[in-house]
Amino acid sequence: MTIIFAFVYKYFFTALITFGVAMFSKYLIKQFGNDRATKIKETILAAMLWAEQEFGLGTGSEKWEEAWKKIRELLLTQGITLTTDETSTVETLMKANVPQINALVYSALPEKALQERAVRSTEVTNTIAKLKEKYASTNPD
Repeated sequence: MTIIFAFVYKYFFTALITFGVAMFSKYLIKQFGNDRATKIKETILAAMLWAEQEFGLGTGSEKWEEAWKKIRELLLTQGITLTTDETSTVETLMKANVPQINALVYSALPEKALQERAVRSTEVTNTIAKLKEKYASTNPD
């Protein structure tokens, strides 16, 4: 009987403690990973909303670059550095959030503010002028 207890004590309890520590570490890694992912997602939304407010209509590529810089800046202040794999994931999340950002921004603006938002890109301004010239004969206004 003593041999059985010695065997159980030596191997079973060691295995049980090892299993418990492994489960605890797995839980901690998952928790810290979830916290990190949540911080990254919140930072993406914050930076994209900031860029939308700063640059407005017609500045898509400029907004994108500045939002990307702001994401890096905000993540560094939180002590998060993106890996190469995470960088492509963040870019994908940015692209996926464009409709959500547009919906948030444009649904929150009053009608007068929507009409007064400045188009800052000369390319967009030129395109609008060409379209107005092209369709001036069909539009009585």
